[in-house]
Amino acid sequence: MNPAQPFIDACMEETDRLAIVELGGRSITRGQLVQRVFGLAEHLRANGVQKGDHVLIQIPPGIDLSLAILAVLWCGGVVVLLEGGVGDDVYLQRVQQLNPTWLLIHSKLVWIHRLWGVRSLLSKMEVDVPPFPKSDTTSTMILSAAELQLEQESSDPVELDEQDDALIVFTGGTTNAPKCVRYGCEALQHFLHHIHLVLGERPINSFLADTPPQVLYAIKMGYTAYVNKGRKLKRAINMLKLIESGKIDACFTSPYLWIELLKSKQITRLPDSLHTIMLGSAPVTKDFLRTLKIITAPNTQILCIYGMTEVGAISVVEATDKINWTGNGDLVGESLHPLTVHLKKDSTDSPMGEIVVHSPSLYTGYWGREPRNQLDGLKTGDLGRWVTIESKEMLVLEGRLKDMIIRNGFNIYPQTFEHQLTEHFNSKSKTTLVYQTALIGVWNTEKSDEDVVLFVEWAASHKKPSAWFLSEAKTVCGHQVAPDYFFGLEQFPVTGRQNKLDKKSLRHQAMDLLGRVDTLPSSSTQ
Repeated sequence: MNPAQPFIDACMEETDRLAIVELGGRSITRGQLVQRVFGLAEHLRANGVQKGDHVLIQIPPGIDLSLAILAVLWCGGVVVLLEGGVGDDVYLQRVQQLNPTWLLIHSKLVWIHRLWGVRSLLSKMEVDVPPFPKSDTTSTMILSAAELQLEQESSDPVELDEQDDALIVFTGGTTNAPKCVRYGCEALQHFLHHIHLVLGERPINSFLADTPPQVLYAIKMGYTAYVNKGRKLKRAINMLKLIESGKIDACFTSPYLWIELLKSKQITRLPDSLHTIMLGSAPVTKDFLRTLKIITAPNTQILCIYGMTEVGAISVVEATDKINWTGNGDLVGESLHPLTVHLKKDSTDSPMGEIVVHSPSLYTGYWGREPRNQLDGLKTGDLGRWVTIESKEMLVLEGRLKDMIIRNGFNIYPQTFEHQLTEHFNSKSKTTLVYQTALIGVWNTEKSDEDVVLFVEWAASHKKPSAWFLSEAKTVCGHQVAPDYFFGLEQFPVTGRQNKLDKKSLRHQAMDLLGRVDTLPSSSTQ
């Protein structure tokens, strides 16, 4: 099998139909997409890309990125996608950990690196340009616009086994060993198919894709994928314009885009042409859903998805069912067939347990660790219990075991940054300014999202102002992780015989300092 084959097969039907549309006006038909995938794949082969090569792709989202992903897969390569906006040090550590065979980079990104000050300016505008990794063991291939438009009528795919790696992405982890998720060829197909299980037989024609995997899903299902761009309110406004134009009838987004629109008061009523909204990547609260229901047409179905990077979608619940739920915890709905979800309980008497998932879409394992035993399920780190609603068995989340913050649909793993922040603060101040740092998530009811709070434990009597810490933290973390608030403490709270940092106590202190109540939803999402 070749993991790109299903996408090629889908594009062979109705070849004149649009496959991908960028907001800037560029578009490509299905037939053109196939020919350019073949053309780029042959170019990659001619330059040395072989079966099993790890190929780190640095190409802006849109047509070109989709082409590159499919072409690498067609060559039998393993696609490596790293999230930008997490700070140069973390990004480069992840590249070093993977040690990819190839770096595939767009020529315009190369020029950004060559022109002094341009990357820094773009960063201030919250435009992600990842650092240029330098390694003696990684070969760099620069792709110009002309090379990305190479076309060829035919090309033979490289055949792979079902368990061979097809995709590698990072989901977070600690500074020394961030979790690097490996996806096999067969698992990748099931991962994308599970979104279809969520939608059922919804009559979708044009789909707003908010992430690269969503573009691939749309191509596979025969939809026209509209690719969003921008950050925060700008990205939300782009989405709204597409919806109001009637060009899309379905979208899969994080709640924060809708919240940005609602806060800006730029949205009053959505047309009935938008008949499907899928929400994921963040906790979805009842108050937010009630507000969203008010502005959507009666025929618009709102689906809330619970999932994780290692497996994809796990369960789905309709917004009305979630709103009507009056019990404790976060109702995340029915698990998707053919997934199997069970609870690992400490006691047979307890209704709660850790959610464990078995699925054909499960990841192969984490890079640098032993492969996952095929009989083992995914231990999600989330606590849950089962409830029966109108004869349907549904899953309720009761808490998060993982030290993770979700803001703007982005998973933030504090341990990835805390040690680096401590070292950076002390280095920049040329003294031992702080003993340690901590990043805490605090729920913001106005945004229906988490704020990130930075704490430091003072080591010196001389103290820097809050603005200095927030500015320096953004340098280390990137804008995706940069904290919203800062507080300094003379001593961090600890717990247990080993005096471990008590983050629960820190979160309560953050709430007190910010004047908030404990309303953080119990949810961990994709």
